[in-house]
Amino acid sequence: MLKRKRRIEITRFTEHALVVRQTSLHVWCETCAATVNTVTLEAAAALARTQMQTIQEWTEDGRLHCLDTPEGHLVCLNSLAKSFAGTVSATNE
Repeated sequence: MLKRKRRIEITRFTEHALVVRQTSLHVWCETCAATVNTVTLEAAAALARTQMQTIQEWTEDGRLHCLDTPEGHLVCLNSLAKSFAGTVSATNE
């Protein structure tokens, strides 16, 4: 008697979530004309999965909104969210 071999292929799809544990400051963004959540350049780089230098370039060319505060340079999360498809607006409502 011959044994039949069955092949089962399982494909698993996953999503990755990046949690940045940082106190977000709510700051007025002139470009968005709204109060927005902000993060440091380092946290923005982690969220965008890129280097901090790239975030600085994006703020210089206007792709991201950079806010100068007493706490330092902060990136508007609205502009970061708009730079990537499928993300949610980060406006503080």
